[in-house]
Amino acid sequence: MIVIAGAGIGGLALGCALRRAGRPFVILERASALAPVGAGITLSSNALEALDRIGLGDRVRAAGREATDAAICDRRGRVLLRLAGKTRVPIGAPTPRHVLGPTLAFARADLQAVLLADVQPFVVTGQEVSHFASSGDGITVSSVGGKSFSGDLLVGADGLRSAVRRLCRGDEPLRYAGYTCWRALLDDVDLPKPLRFTESWGPGTRFGIVPLGPRRVYWFAVADAPAGERDEADPRPALRARFAAWHAPVERLIEATPADAILRTDIYDRPPIDRWVQDRVALLGDAAHPMTPNLGQGGGQAIEDAVVLAAALVREPTLEGALAAYERQRLARANAFVTGSLRMGQIAHLRGRPLRWLRDRALGLVPTKLAERRMARQLHFEG
Repeated sequence: MIVIAGAGIGGLALGCALRRAGRPFVILERASALAPVGAGITLSSNALEALDRIGLGDRVRAAGREATDAAICDRRGRVLLRLAGKTRVPIGAPTPRHVLGPTLAFARADLQAVLLADVQPFVVTGQEVSHFASSGDGITVSSVGGKSFSGDLLVGADGLRSAVRRLCRGDEPLRYAGYTCWRALLDDVDLPKPLRFTESWGPGTRFGIVPLGPRRVYWFAVADAPAGERDEADPRPALRARFAAWHAPVERLIEATPADAILRTDIYDRPPIDRWVQDRVALLGDAAHPMTPNLGQGGGQAIEDAVVLAAALVREPTLEGALAAYERQRLARANAFVTGSLRMGQIAHLRGRPLRWLRDRALGLVPTKLAERRMARQLHFEG
């Protein structure tokens, strides 16, 4: 029995992979109910290929919206860098290392529903891990509610503030990125380019527009701010002031969104660590390598973790060998995304006019095909 702490994207994906492999598992979720959470999420070709390995690729693709174009722009809407053209491989086919595959966008609740459909009977809610005890024969996991679960392995997939990680490593401070993010889903909206994903950069600010359907959009706004700040009851006036005179339809999207539909989240990560495994415990996803969202790889790397760990558990003759193989295959790759994502945020949030001019000029000189090839190599999933 594999005990999984956390029913987020990574924990659910691991459950799906273990179910396909015929390995028994249970997923412990601290929330009292599996309600929809969050706003939007994107998955690049690496995550989609990983999901193909466990038979979920087609169902996940059906729940998402594929981009035909993606770009970084300035606040006036001028394109600085095109990140992707149209998909060059059939959807679902393996993507060659040098070809940039598709990126899909989802309402997070829709992606969660696809994964949950396969494993819901194995999810136990209201169960936050409080303690575990490992022996030569297995591991016993206790929850805050007083229940016990026994198995061969505990996987901490319980997010940025992982209880499992804290039990393994003690208290570790989060690293504040220096900026906060507002996110929302908005229906019944017309976009000038309904299949283009854009992120626009201003001094210490960003605004992203991600179409999810013909008249549905996920938008996010990012701005430098002290940690712990709180909005007024209606955050829209302050957001409109921050993004005044930005290109269309930024102000219109903010204004059209109900105030209570806007979520604000300070952005944190943790410095990379060099061990995810301790005896019969393994960390996965944000519990192992929480990252800022600047490369859109938080969910994708958690899915890669899940698929690789499940395959190692099936392939390797011993648990020790499986966990060593998991860590060896995943640690350097995921940690590179943590570092790269933090650096991308620093570049995007430059404030000085000369540095921003140099950055924008440099981006404008990068040929689209070169940018695509570089991203293709970075995103290629070996599995």
